[in-house]
Amino acid sequence: MADDLLLLTPSHEPPPGFASRTLARMTPSPPQPRRRPTRRALRRTAGRRPWVARVAVAAAVAAALALGAGAVYQGTSGDRRLADSYRAVLAQGHGSFFVAAPLRSPAGTLGSVFGYQGQPSWLFATLNQPTAQPEHYEVQLVTRDGRHLSLGGTVLGGTHRT
Repeated sequence: MADDLLLLTPSHEPPPGFASRTLARMTPSPPQPRRRPTRRALRRTAGRRPWVARVAVAAAVAAALALGAGAVYQGTSGDRRLADSYRAVLAQGHGSFFVAAPLRSPAGTLGSVFGYQGQPSWLFATLNQPTAQPEHYEVQLVTRDGRHLSLGGTVLGGTHRT
């Protein structure tokens, strides 16, 4: 989150002479003779409250955290809406899983296949460019462990007029 907060600030180069002034302040100065504090100075320092600085730092940290959380919440609102929609669609069909994958043949990618695990479960395939003549295909399911399961054959392509 700290890296994301840095992206919110505009980037600027330091002013000319910044490095030399900083180094000059870092060199030790000759010791000054100690003076006794005056009564007025003692009254000013006695009135200071050390907890005020701690409270101010805590408030600044809390404000930065709230700002960061708000930015993350706002930035991910589209993803949350999509997830809610996806859950609603799955709940409507009593489903638990939906997947899409490329439909491949030895000649290359033919289209897409969609699978749904619900009540009822189904597979749906689309072709990128259906052929003019019907073609017979042997359908195989390739599992994650590399096994090929035969699902039978089908005829795809051609035209049908009624």
